[in-house]
Amino acid sequence: MQRLKRDSSSAKVPNAAEIAEASRKGSYYNKLWGLPLVLIAIVLSASWLRGPLPPPRVIGIRQLTHDGTRKFGLLTDGSRIYFTEYLGNSTRIGQVSVSGGEISYIEPGLQTPMFGFSSISADGSELLGTGGIFLGAPIWIVPVPAGTPRRLGDYQGHSPTWAPDGRVFFGRNSEIWTADHDGNNPRRLLVAPQLPLYFHFSPDGSRFRFTSLDTSNDIRSIWEARLDGSGLRQLLPGWNNPPEENGITWTPDGKYYLFLSSRDGKLDLWAMREQGQLLRRTSKDPVRLTTGPMQIDVGVLSKTGDRVFVVASLAQGQIVRYEQRLHDFLPLFGDLSAGDVE
Repeated sequence: MQRLKRDSSSAKVPNAAEIAEASRKGSYYNKLWGLPLVLIAIVLSASWLRGPLPPPRVIGIRQLTHDGTRKFGLLTDGSRIYFTEYLGNSTRIGQVSVSGGEISYIEPGLQTPMFGFSSISADGSELLGTGGIFLGAPIWIVPVPAGTPRRLGDYQGHSPTWAPDGRVFFGRNSEIWTADHDGNNPRRLLVAPQLPLYFHFSPDGSRFRFTSLDTSNDIRSIWEARLDGSGLRQLLPGWNNPPEENGITWTPDGKYYLFLSSRDGKLDLWAMREQGQLLRRTSKDPVRLTTGPMQIDVGVLSKTGDRVFVVASLAQGQIVRYEQRLHDFLPLFGDLSAGDVE
């Protein structure tokens, strides 16, 4: 205690000049550090004020098939596009190059007049589909370009789809089920609001989305859940009233989600931003990608993510008159596309 008292009493007390000098140096260092902070704030503000990222846009449309036959269920392995064609009371499986050209057909070797594919394996060697267009149909795996088809267990369902982890997702009435790649270990994952269709998965493999169809009024909405079935939620509640959306998929980089939506009685392709970008504002409002007279019905994204293959249709009508002498209908106005005659 005596030593502490001696050291304290002998300590030097700063005078007014020394206090002023210390204050001046502190102010200098504050300015030195404050300048970069101000510059950083200016850069951040300027980046934020640059406006939102520009939306995606379609820069060209090209027709790949010209046969005029109604198609659905598009799939691609990167070099070919697989699809199903209606033929009256039956269907057939076709394929065409992603660049367009001649159509060739696959004979799956199934004793069923109606068949449709809904998924393709990651290596493009197998197609997954059902021996019927809608509910309660057997699920089949068909090797391509050739091979013997085989049943996936003894299940009956709709929209079977391979997930990134190798499991199979499929619908059974309003339930979503999963099974191993070979059909073993089936289990119910969740109960959907309505009939679940068109399963697709996020690039990181953490989520999946599907279209929920109300069969009583044909209302369609997109729903999302985690891969374990938790976190079920509607994707765009209140955006379209009533909802009329069909999901397609995410872009490979996960930045955008593509879907179909009907506005004013016309189906078009839309995109919604999923991820933002550092130092830029991001709008998550859906953006319409297609406009014009064509109806966009179904679609699938290319493996590179820079193209989307769709089924497009243009409704055309012809006014005819019945010629009793010839027992035939003849055009009234030549090749003019018209309808609703009275």
